[in-house]
Amino acid sequence: MSRLVVAALVLLITVGGLLGAAAWNRAGDVQSIVLTERELRLAWNGPLDRSEIRLRLQWQPRRDAQDARFWLTDLKLREIGFTTGVPAGAPEAELFYGRSLPRLAWVAFELNGPAWRLIEQRIEMSRPSDLAEPTRAYGRPLERSRLVPIDAAVTPEPLRRRYADAPVIVMPAVIRMHYFSSKKEGPSVWGEVEDLVSPEISVPARLRGVLPPPAKEGDQEPRYEVGFRVGRLGAPWLEDIRRLSNDDR
Repeated sequence: MSRLVVAALVLLITVGGLLGAAAWNRAGDVQSIVLTERELRLAWNGPLDRSEIRLRLQWQPRRDAQDARFWLTDLKLREIGFTTGVPAGAPEAELFYGRSLPRLAWVAFELNGPAWRLIEQRIEMSRPSDLAEPTRAYGRPLERSRLVPIDAAVTPEPLRRRYADAPVIVMPAVIRMHYFSSKKEGPSVWGEVEDLVSPEISVPARLRGVLPPPAKEGDQEPRYEVGFRVGRLGAPWLEDIRRLSNDDR
């Protein structure tokens, strides 16, 4: 089911826009949230190419087994379609979960909430005190996305109702089971968001001038805020983009 359904939904979202379904996607209950360059990274078509600018949605993965089981419980995984009855310590567990196909689900992503703060605390506690903050392209310190998956369901409606008043967006995503075993901690099994159905969003022509590519290597990438929207089909689009100065935070 999983790969075929994911491919079909991607095709529906892509072709639907060409056939006029984009208008239907944007009607009704539209989710709105303001994201920054932490959550929407620039994905240039080329270093100086202005013909197409895309933004790729970034989220904070929850790869810690204990943390993952906190939000993706066995009950939720079974509702999505996974079989979880084989204990992690069973001899056949590694082969069983290794063969488990990914599933399509709707995932609620929370911005700058309690889940993100707990993950940041865990990262800071595990980093050696003498380790410098990592850097990314153009010399700017790496800033992790503050968008974190916190809930999942087979359909989007219960998630949209549950988090109607929270800084949350609900999008279709691919979830996969993971198995890992170490001498220190033993075997573990958990579910994780592998990818989004629509991870990249093309910047409309009317907004491309707000995000010009760097003039040369070494220039800083721009800081910006994005009015991010998600429609009833789960297809996202960009409503507006506002440049920020390096001092804005």
